[in-house]
Amino acid sequence: MRQHQPLITTHQLSEQGRHAGAAYTLHSRESSGFTIKGQVQTHLAQAGATLHLVDVQDMASQEVELVLKPGLRAAWVLAGQADVSYGPLRFRMAPSRGNWHAQIVALEEPERFVRRARSGGQERAISLCLTPQWLLEMEEMIPKPVERRALQHLQNRNLPTNAALQPLLLNLLREPVMQPSLHALQLDGALQLLASHVLHQLSQEDVSTSRSSRPVVSAWRRRQIQSVRELLDSGEADDWSLEQIAVHCAMSAATLQRQFQSAFGFSLFGYQRHRRLHLAWRALARNEVDIATAASIAGYKHPANFSTAFSQLFGVSPRQVQRGDAAR
Repeated sequence: MRQHQPLITTHQLSEQGRHAGAAYTLHSRESSGFTIKGQVQTHLAQAGATLHLVDVQDMASQEVELVLKPGLRAAWVLAGQADVSYGPLRFRMAPSRGNWHAQIVALEEPERFVRRARSGGQERAISLCLTPQWLLEMEEMIPKPVERRALQHLQNRNLPTNAALQPLLLNLLREPVMQPSLHALQLDGALQLLASHVLHQLSQEDVSTSRSSRPVVSAWRRRQIQSVRELLDSGEADDWSLEQIAVHCAMSAATLQRQFQSAFGFSLFGYQRHRRLHLAWRALARNEVDIATAASIAGYKHPANFSTAFSQLFGVSPRQVQRGDAAR
């Protein structure tokens, strides 16, 4: 980290955050308020894709929250550590013995993001967001299996980083020496290179799924678990119990819970809850329903309980979404 780093104003952070999503909020757990030093830069590229560069020191125990826009996201932590959540998924990222990994998370829908930091903590990190529009424009270059999985909501992977990319990642966090227009061109090239690396890694994993790090699951079992997700997505099982879903899918309740958690990273009913809350978000954003009806869509009998769960997930209230204050 560079010496004599400047304070970053909350206005500067909010300006950077608007490229990533909506409802950007800062929370400090200390009387000094939200205080952070260093450099944060978000480079906006074609079709809304972004490259986010962070070299900071947190001067208080604090959190950043926002609702991220959809996209395929990759993050590299080069030094220090990052404690972040995407909806129900929480990751604590740090370099391991000089080896860097890319944490990949796919967002098909807007999703609540939280960054947690402790006082004195440092973070040097680079993150990439490939929007659905960017992926669509590049679809002829992207292998079909990767294209299908790129935006499966909350699918995630931890991928090794090629040693040849490490100098590029480090250089991105150095003080720019070019004039702004040429530096922007350099960042465009870096985004393309990192994107190709991530998509190549995902395609390689598709060919030889990392058997060493995952339990061997038969093709039949994978199809069975996918059929469970399709059942949930259809809405047919919205009012079913775990036992009813298990019987319908010819599995024991314990096996269903375990296999679903392993395949998708969170519990079956956690998935149901998020799916239905996202349906409610969509209906409110389109002004198709009132808040009481949105609560029913999400499976809540009482609008007050729905509003609490909605705000916890998205960081904004149902009424704000209805008014268009938290547009995608």
